Amino acid sequence: MKPYLGIDVGGTFIKVGLVSDTGTLLHHEKVPTEAQRGGAAILDNIVEGAKRCVAHAQMDWDEIAGAGVGVPGLLDAASGIVRQAPNLPDWDNLPVRDRLTEKLGIPVQVENDANAAAFGEWWVGAGQGVDHLIGLTLGTGVGGGLILNGKIYHGAIGAAAELGHMTIDPYHPYVKEGIRGSLEALASGLAIVKFATEGLKSEDADILLQMVKENDNEITPYIVYKAAQAGDSLSAHIYHEVGTFLGIGIANLIHIFNPQMVVIAGGIAAAYDLFAPPMMKQITERTFETSRQCVQIAKAQLGEFAGLIGAAASIKFKD
Repeated sequence: MKPYLGIDVGGTFIKVGLVSDTGTLLHHEKVPTEAQRGGAAILDNIVEGAKRCVAHAQMDWDEIAGAGVGVPGLLDAASGIVRQAPNLPDWDNLPVRDRLTEKLGIPVQVENDANAAAFGEWWVGAGQGVDHLIGLTLGTGVGGGLILNGKIYHGAIGAAAELGHMTIDPYHPYVKEGIRGSLEALASGLAIVKFATEGLKSEDADILLQMVKENDNEITPYIVYKAAQAGDSLSAHIYHEVGTFLGIGIANLIHIFNPQMVVIAGGIAAAYDLFAPPMMKQITERTFETSRQCVQIAKAQLGEFAGLIGAAASIKFKD
C-alpha cells in the first residue's frame, strides 16, 4: 500500500513525515515555518519539507497516496479553506488544500491540528480500538479534538471541539481570549507561568525561585514541574490546581459526550504524575459511576508526532 505524507504546521516549525498505510512513521523532516514572511512562504516551506521526505525515501510522487495537513485555527475541512489562523499571517480564508494539491500533484486533506492529534492517537496511539475519543492538547494553550463513531466531528462550521474555551470558573480573575475562567485560562502553559509569576510575589518558594534564577530568570511550565518534584510547595500547589480545573472540564465532557477514552497530550502532559491525582478526584466526584466506568483517561503515546500521524490519517480515512 502507498504511504501518506503527514504535515503538522506549527507557529515555529513545520513537521513533515512519511507515514505508512498502517500508521508507522517512516521518516520525518522539520523545516522553519517563517510565518513572518507571509502565507506564500509558509506554503513553500511545506512543499520543501514534503520534497525532502519523498527524496529521502527515493520514491516518485505517484507512489504517494496523498497528504494530510494539520493547521492551527478554524477551517472548513470540506473545502480545505482555512478561515482563521491567528498565528499564520495571510492564511485567513486561504484555500490551502487547493494550493497544495496544485503544488504537490497529489490529493490533500486539511484538518485542524488538535483534531489531527486526537485522530493520530485514535489510529495508532493510546486510543486504538475505541470509537468515541476526546483529545485534549495541553501546551501554551489548550486544544481539543473529538472523535465520534471513528470520525472527526467538525460541527456546523468546523469550529467544534474548541474545548479550551469552555468555562470552568466564571468568577476566576484569569481571562483568555475574552473568556473568564476558561479551561485555557486555568490549565494551559500560559496559566502555569501566570500562577507562578504571581505566586512568587507573595509566597515562600525558595526552590522555584532558585531554579528560575538558574534559567536566566525565565519561568516555564517545565521549571515549575521540576521545582514541584524537588519539593517546592508553591509549584506543587500550582499543578494541583491545574489538575483540579482539568478534572472539572473532563467531567463536563464525560457528561456531554459519554466517550470511551480521554487522551491528554501536549508538553504539559509531561507533568501527568503531578496533576493526575487531583484531576481524577474531580472526575470521580463529578460524574456518574455508570458513565465513569466506561471511560479511560490516558496519557498520549505518540508524543510530538501525534499531529503529523493524525494528519496522514485524515487523508487515509477521508470519506
